Amino acid sequence: MRRLCFISMMMVIILSAVNLHALTIRADANPKITPNTLAVGTPFYVDILINNTDPGRYDYNIALRFYSPDNSITNVTHYDPGDGDVEFLAEFDPAPPYQLFNYSIRLDSWDGSLPDTSVVGVITMQSCEPWSTDLGEQVHVRYHFIVNEEGLFCVDSIGHWFPSYDWVFSAPTPTFDGPFCWAVGDYAVTDYDNDGHPDAADNCPSVYNPGQEDDDLDGIGDACTYYAATETGNDVEVDMRYDFEMAFDHVTGAGTTRLTVTASGPDAGGFDVVPPVLPSYYDVSTTASFEDSVEVCITYDDADMTPEVEMSLILRHYDGFDWVDITSSRDTAANRLCGITGSLSPFVHGVPNCCTSYGVAGDANSDGVINLLDILWVIDFIYTDPVGQPHNPGGCDALLDATGDGSYGMTPIINLLDILQLIAHVYLPDDEHFGDPPNYCPPYGVER
Repeated sequence: MRRLCFISMMMVIILSAVNLHALTIRADANPKITPNTLAVGTPFYVDILINNTDPGRYDYNIALRFYSPDNSITNVTHYDPGDGDVEFLAEFDPAPPYQLFNYSIRLDSWDGSLPDTSVVGVITMQSCEPWSTDLGEQVHVRYHFIVNEEGLFCVDSIGHWFPSYDWVFSAPTPTFDGPFCWAVGDYAVTDYDNDGHPDAADNCPSVYNPGQEDDDLDGIGDACTYYAATETGNDVEVDMRYDFEMAFDHVTGAGTTRLTVTASGPDAGGFDVVPPVLPSYYDVSTTASFEDSVEVCITYDDADMTPEVEMSLILRHYDGFDWVDITSSRDTAANRLCGITGSLSPFVHGVPNCCTSYGVAGDANSDGVINLLDILWVIDFIYTDPVGQPHNPGGCDALLDATGDGSYGMTPIINLLDILQLIAHVYLPDDEHFGDPPNYCPPYGVER
């Protein structure tokens, strides 16, 4: 009986080389900093994922080669997180009769000096049943590494020393579309919510969600998506989450309001979104019909903020073309920042980035020095410049506020005193009455 089973298995293996079903094998590495980069000196793992749709598959052999194609990486560390540096994961072991057993591994030159090779053989013989085709893609083997060199790290299939197994990587079945490669660089790995997923690869980096659930598959984790019923009426308040509230002046048709919080959004050039370690973009949409304006309020964290920076916080709204300052109130005691808008789209809070190469108020024309040209620039601004036009080449009018008597980042107070301040600075540098113009750099959380 065992001999008959073995013969039938061999016949299926031979015939499977010409059928239309497939055994698909691919590799993926995590945690990644970006979709194709890994951090130098940080433990990561490479998963070998397999999906079988071949009803006649009884066994297979995987021969893999880990290497650096440009020799930029010469050595790796085989890291053991607790269950070995090479793991056969239990979830790939379904209940009988499709149980995969007789796990074996033969490592060729598995010494950390690249290239390293690994050969994994698996066979299913229970009840002489073939491998199930309805398991979907599952992780079979997980390799753990640490790379302490910057460069390119790859894995690809190789021919096995036993010729009868070479068909495993021959078209049309199965397929391994290697090589799979990742750049390894000196990247700072941060995990703001401590859920085991680096911020760059976390679908909700501000909220703890180790499962990375995403029911609507939009790339934003369920933990960062909020819904609230919005009823008809006047002054309709909608509480979206702990740090974001809304109030509609007049809702004419009931619906649902949706909030997603992400760490990126439309370019906010000239503006530092806070917190700098993990910027928050609040994207709001609603199926409700409304008229007039909407008040949006954000409760912020003032940790590490100076009083000057906190007084400079503004709320901005993206109108589809540009970011617009909609700030209507700021309560520094309650850490609450509000704004008025007529439409919904991304909202952010932060401070204008008024750094130039010189980096101080008074460099009105942003050429890196304070001299007579800046005096003339401020005079032109006060007495001739059209109201509402940009006054500073970098878009930061606060640099014209040479005395610094206006709050950093807010509408600056620019008058005759600023002209006198600049004259004293340029022509009377030792005058203790005026002193030097204030330094507006660096803004909150940003080192220059």
